[in-house]
Amino acid sequence: MHSWRKTTGKHSLFDPIISQLARLTLGYRCNKIAKHFDEFLSPHLAQTPLQRNACFCIRHQVYCNELGILDIKQEPLESDEYDNHAYHALVMHKPTQVYAGTVRVVHSPSSKRKLPLEKHFLKHILPGKAHPEDFPRDSICEISRLAVTSNFRRRFSDKFCGAATGAINEAISFETKPVTNSANELRRFPLVTTGLYLSAASIVLQNKVPHCFALMEPLLARNLANINIKFEQISPIINFKGQRAIFYLNANNLAASLTSELNQLLQHVDTVLFKGSSNSALQ
Repeated sequence: MHSWRKTTGKHSLFDPIISQLARLTLGYRCNKIAKHFDEFLSPHLAQTPLQRNACFCIRHQVYCNELGILDIKQEPLESDEYDNHAYHALVMHKPTQVYAGTVRVVHSPSSKRKLPLEKHFLKHILPGKAHPEDFPRDSICEISRLAVTSNFRRRFSDKFCGAATGAINEAISFETKPVTNSANELRRFPLVTTGLYLSAASIVLQNKVPHCFALMEPLLARNLANINIKFEQISPIINFKGQRAIFYLNANNLAASLTSELNQLLQHVDTVLFKGSSNSALQ
């Protein structure tokens, strides 16, 4: 029996058509999550005093009022000495024009402006692991103070320990399966938290501070790995307001590790945050 599949050498005459359809399908899937994000949320750099106060207010709600990790302030704004040499980002819920969460990236343009972890925790970094002193000071940063308000953690998939400070439900993993198969999956996708992480990534890449450190719970690092943001643990567990460890990420490798869907979202976040910029780090 003759096959209907005509070939030229090893290739089918239909291969170019199939390849084009595959590219169109992948592009549709990649765009879908970015479009869903853009429909409901928008990332912002906190560049005005009002926006910075919005960051501090969210942090006070989460870290002081809700979790009790930090002391409640008379003025409900949580800030410290590192905020003056930090980039701050917010994610806004478009339908209500309410800020849903915040994150900061502390950078160190000089030895006089240390990272938070340098004050107490450098001695815990294991020999042979990445160390802030291994890199030029203007290329290092620390990601911290991520907070999501309780109003945006009302879904069942968001109601678990750690969600307020950026943890992602471990039942959701996007390493091997696409995140845009259905409307139900899009509803389950942790858009606010992921938008904050990718806002931090965009800030890091745009400002050329790729050597990222973070003091966080191992659970949070595991959650980040679920969306292919893979920090390396560089210290043993430290008992500091719970069990934490120091982690390191070279952000220059981030785009290569993300799924196509999350890369598309990262590009969208970058474009919105730095619109008008001629030197996008993601180009």
